[in-house]
Amino acid sequence: MTKNSFRSRVITAGIWAIGGHIGIQIVKLASNLLMTRLLVPELFGLMSIASIVMTGLTLLTDIGIRQNIIQHRHDDDPEFFDAAWTLQILRGVAIWLTSCLLSLILTELNKANVFNEGSVYSDDRLPIIISIISLSAIIEGFSPIKFSLSIRKLDQTRIASIEIAAQLLGVLAMLTWIYFDRSIWAMVTGWLCGVASKTVLSYALIPGRNNHISWNTKAFKTIVKFGKWIFLTSLIGFMLTSGDRLILGIKTSPKVMGYYSIAFLMVNTIYMMTSRLSSSIIFPALSDVFRRRPEDLSKTLYSFKFWIDSGMLFTSGFLFSTGRSIVEFLYDERYAQAGGILQILALTLVANRYAIADQCYLSMGKPNVMTYLIAIRTMVFYSLVPFGLYTYGLDGALWCIVLSGLITIPASLLVQHKHGILNISRELVVLPIFLVGMAVGHSIG
Repeated sequence: MTKNSFRSRVITAGIWAIGGHIGIQIVKLASNLLMTRLLVPELFGLMSIASIVMTGLTLLTDIGIRQNIIQHRHDDDPEFFDAAWTLQILRGVAIWLTSCLLSLILTELNKANVFNEGSVYSDDRLPIIISIISLSAIIEGFSPIKFSLSIRKLDQTRIASIEIAAQLLGVLAMLTWIYFDRSIWAMVTGWLCGVASKTVLSYALIPGRNNHISWNTKAFKTIVKFGKWIFLTSLIGFMLTSGDRLILGIKTSPKVMGYYSIAFLMVNTIYMMTSRLSSSIIFPALSDVFRRRPEDLSKTLYSFKFWIDSGMLFTSGFLFSTGRSIVEFLYDERYAQAGGILQILALTLVANRYAIADQCYLSMGKPNVMTYLIAIRTMVFYSLVPFGLYTYGLDGALWCIVLSGLITIPASLLVQHKHGILNISRELVVLPIFLVGMAVGHSIG
């Protein structure tokens, strides 16, 4: 494969990946704006915690099945892919069973008055919500492996179309439920229908062989050997990326958590776009470069990183200047408190952009390096945020969330230098873009 051909594939895939993500986020934002006018704030707080639990269980059982498929040496290995699909199904069942057990434990803890009265965790609706949305794990477990193979081949056209269509169908199901009943179950229905739609559409629209249940000990060992580091990374990563809501839920009410979820949605939209690019485009591209031209790894990384860093820094500065105005414009007065939260959370994007370099270690077959970095970030996070919350309340926790990310930037740079992929001039040249974002935001505001 020539460099021009590879570059063309990456650009095309990147356009589809970004376009698909933007389409999904537009649907999410539009539905969120509509839902905030139809539902009360505390419902968003409840669903936020339930979705975190679901995300946590998903990550805690992550053994790197998709990463194994993307990095696997051969495009055509039906025995390996059937084994991966079998493990995927078993994982889905395990997530559902675990969530049901967790729901029972949560119910008993509530009966024993373990949680603060009025907090999110003390709401008696939360356990049943968790147990029902966890059915999505079983549904997703039956998703075809050819979905991951499309990502491996940088074929994002169908992936983007399927994900946008599934998101729309989920929103349609949610609105249909709201027509009859304006309750939390509308959100639950939308969640389940979205996952089911994605699975069905993947079978219908992606060409290729469908998988069969297969027990292949050699393939299982290969997946688990690589996946043990993915598991640790996912475990620690969940504690890092979801720790804010897990900690805040202890002391804050469902209403305040609803405000936080609105602000978090906006900031996370940007972060998830880079995450989507990382997993769907950057990781496969860097893996290909490392296999064929390892000497070009750093150059390829920074060709991606320049645009991602620029976008995240600009957006961070812009939202820091205009957070309150944006919330006032988009939402009614009940959600005004989310504006100040958005301004502070926007600063987390300055540090989050360094997670892109982690894909290099994965492409080099060194997932342990990524695990160590995420472990450092997590330890700093849990050292600062609880202190901020219990000492200075919500504002203290928010600023400690930002500070915990900034403190770990030197560690990320040192690891990049150790592995020969650091270009310090390329790191510094993009920093003023944050000030540009602030200036643009100030002029508009």
